[in-house]
Amino acid sequence: MSVGERLQAWSSDVQRRLGQRDAALRQLKKAEQAIAEWTGTEEVRHEGNEVLKDIEANWHKSFEDDLARTVSQGMTLAFGKPLSFVVESRFARDASAVDFELEEDGHVQPILGYKGGGYIDAASFLVRMLTLLNSRPALAPVAALDEPFANVSAEFLPNVAMMLRQIVDETGLQLIVASHEPEIGEVADLVYDVRTQGGISTIELIGHGDAARHLHEGA
Repeated sequence: MSVGERLQAWSSDVQRRLGQRDAALRQLKKAEQAIAEWTGTEEVRHEGNEVLKDIEANWHKSFEDDLARTVSQGMTLAFGKPLSFVVESRFARDASAVDFELEEDGHVQPILGYKGGGYIDAASFLVRMLTLLNSRPALAPVAALDEPFANVSAEFLPNVAMMLRQIVDETGLQLIVASHEPEIGEVADLVYDVRTQGGISTIELIGHGDAARHLHEGA
């Protein structure tokens, strides 16, 4: 299964699970209220709350596992080597926090600790796409990105561009990307050249795909 297919499948699965979770929560809440009114005991209320917490925790764990698998596949495709994206959530003082880590060659460290920033760019892009696909209420499947892969080394840009094309083709997302990398333009449906001179910006339609390479070579 490609990255785009996994994104689409994961999005559909998350929406299904969200519906199941919400339905279960509504039913349990009604049952808890009915039983509590009938017995009038605090114990019933406590047990009902614990069940609700367990359902929520199980859903979060499933969500995090799916997120980690999907981003890991995208990272592996982009950089041509096994990379594992790790999601760790924690709760403290009634507040939740999420840590993102990356496992490479058996070593795990916070993704923000990696030098260069290419890994951060790719992981950030994938997480944003997953968030867009799974927003509730649903958002228009359009995203505007400014230099999303500015820190990715040139040797990895062709793979990153292929991943980008897969995601667009297989999920229906529309991406408007401002980029100086010709590899990104080569997989685009349309390429525009934006220039600023004398405080005036001009936009020119260059064409499709390979036009980005010719534009770059002639710059």
